[in-house]
Amino acid sequence: MVTLSKHATKRIQQRDIEPYIVSLLLNYGHEQYAGKSVNKLQLPRIERKRIICRLKKMAKMLEKDPYILLSDDGIIVTAAKSYF
Repeated sequence: MVTLSKHATKRIQQRDIEPYIVSLLLNYGHEQYAGKSVNKLQLPRIERKRIICRLKKMAKMLEKDPYILLSDDGIIVTAAKSYF
């Protein structure tokens, strides 16, 4: 688990960085030593392009109003798209 410092919390808010971007960097960012016991996590350009491509595909899928049916015991029974 990662903890945000007060400084990081303030900067994230000021710079309008969404929490899912921080999560993305934590999970997929490449580490680079930044001095004094800190590492910089950043996505290389090629990885950013891949993620952007996936997000565009996800946005198109969301426009089709997808849904799943979930049983009471937590099993996904089926998945579909709404047709208007």
